[in-house]
Amino acid sequence: MATTTAATTASTASGLQLDQPVLVTSIDGVFQIGTDGTITGLLDGPVSVAVDDARGGLLYQLESGRSREPDDRSTIVWWIPKGAGGAQELLVPAPSSGHLLTLHDTYATPSGFAVLYTRHETTQPVDEMVDSLRRFNVPDRQVTELYSQGAIGQGFGDASAGGALISGTWYGEVGSECFLLELDGRRVDLVQPAAGDPAADEYVGGCALSPKGTRLAFVTTPPERVTVSLRHLETGEQTEFEILEGDARVGAIDLSDRTLLVNLEREGPLSAIVFDLDAPDVSPRRLPIAGVARFTSQPLDIGRQAASPTTSPAPTSSTTTSTSAPTSAPTTPPARCSAADVPIPPAQDHLPGPVADLRAEILLAATACDFDRLNELAVAGDIPFIHTDVLVEEYQNMAPGEFWRNGETRGVEFLAGLVHDLSQPVEMAEDDRLGVLYEWRDPALCHVLDDMQLCRWVVITEAADWIAFYSETP
Repeated sequence: MATTTAATTASTASGLQLDQPVLVTSIDGVFQIGTDGTITGLLDGPVSVAVDDARGGLLYQLESGRSREPDDRSTIVWWIPKGAGGAQELLVPAPSSGHLLTLHDTYATPSGFAVLYTRHETTQPVDEMVDSLRRFNVPDRQVTELYSQGAIGQGFGDASAGGALISGTWYGEVGSECFLLELDGRRVDLVQPAAGDPAADEYVGGCALSPKGTRLAFVTTPPERVTVSLRHLETGEQTEFEILEGDARVGAIDLSDRTLLVNLEREGPLSAIVFDLDAPDVSPRRLPIAGVARFTSQPLDIGRQAASPTTSPAPTSSTTTSTSAPTSAPTTPPARCSAADVPIPPAQDHLPGPVADLRAEILLAATACDFDRLNELAVAGDIPFIHTDVLVEEYQNMAPGEFWRNGETRGVEFLAGLVHDLSQPVEMAEDDRLGVLYEWRDPALCHVLDDMQLCRWVVITEAADWIAFYSETP
């Protein structure tokens, strides 16, 4: 077993070069450090955790403050898809469930990406509480429980994905452990993962997999020293990095193919340090800004940027690194709506590609309560959009998105109705001017007046122009 000892003070990362971009999260927001060391502000704070979605977008949770009540918005996982410029709810605890969600990691799937998170119980008696490590698939919105842990004083720490494996940290009064799972949740014993020894006052503080899942890094914290061990899962070869950073504590860790990243804390996050795995005897280097850092699979583009932080000197034993607050990209998420918890209906066969794509975009925007995006889709074509036949000038003059938003605030479930209608079988009609029209309606919601059938309709033309979503009223 090789051993490498980190220098007492890591060097400041002038001319920093990284093999993967890094996200840094702090009360000031979310920042991206490029592979050449360039710093870009992505999101105004305060944010507690942020990860990339493996597709150029961003997932995050807000800072919780001093307490976390079950209805605290900080337990919601927000998502900004690549280029979207605005946040939408992705994971929300069931109302009155008493569940708290903690975001950990993501990984790419053939159809999208999967989110790793833990669900914490808060309302059960302490001896009945069960924490569970879960996976949420996008876009099909399927939840899978991978691993659960219960009993007093027990729960989960960090989790990560790499290759075909998932690593997680379990802790409790009787000890702690870094465990490995296959993607379907089955335990893996390629090499026995790290396990704390409470008799020796030794605990596992966290673990992380490399992107290919071939190496595992884990933290052990005996009283006399803190060590980050790097284990090759195929050969069992292990290298140890002893962290000598004064009174700073080791926080979360992360791995790229060539770099070990170690977060440090002292009354708050300090600047993380990075080790070059190709040169393990070289002292680590310090990232130029403070905050909780982690690697991203690719550079992020969320459609808007905040001001970059001021590069700060390396922290000393008596000071912490600070950054200037960015001035844009607010993290205030959109309001909830009637479609927030409605599952997205599956794709429908035999629709022309452009029509199917537009239907999918409408459904995604509706379930995300994104009134602005819905309005963009409604007014994108040349044909005036029909959103109401109510002869009230105020309603007629409203933009579609404004009309739906106004109705939702009054309790009218427009967006839930939109999703419901688009889940119905499609009907086709011929129009002399517009060609084939693709129409969705629920016959059970139609009514008859003077031998006329009045329904709520969603209509898209063969040219993929969304021209109507309205209820015919008597």
